[in-house]
Amino acid sequence: MLRLYVCVLEAKDLPVKDTYVKLRLAKFKAKTRILTNTCTPIWNQEFWFRVHEAEDVLVVSVVSHVNERRVTNGYVGLVGEVRIPVGSIAFEDNQTLLPTWFSLQSPNSGKFFNKYCGLFPSLHYLHTLALT
Repeated sequence: MLRLYVCVLEAKDLPVKDTYVKLRLAKFKAKTRILTNTCTPIWNQEFWFRVHEAEDVLVVSVVSHVNERRVTNGYVGLVGEVRIPVGSIAFEDNQTLLPTWFSLQSPNSGKFFNKYCGLFPSLHYLHTLALT
């Protein structure tokens, strides 16, 4: 079985306060705790996902908790997101993507709305053995 380890460390210069991160890989979902009153949240939370296909894409979304119930431009509280193909991690040395800042992408335009806005995840693509 293949597993993807994700550590969501922090974000900086977000345009809103009271945020959390939602992660999705195929049918698997997870989310961080909500951090309030900060545009520079530090979550420092770890997650594991089962990987079934190298074509899978990890979707990391920053969501505003305050605007979560309001629909803005077709999205409910979505500040921005990052899409990371799992296959790109598999081709890295040691199947590890070093901790990297990613710019958040606008959900509607697809443009990066703030070059200083980002996430700092650490990704590891691990092989595990199933014992019978």
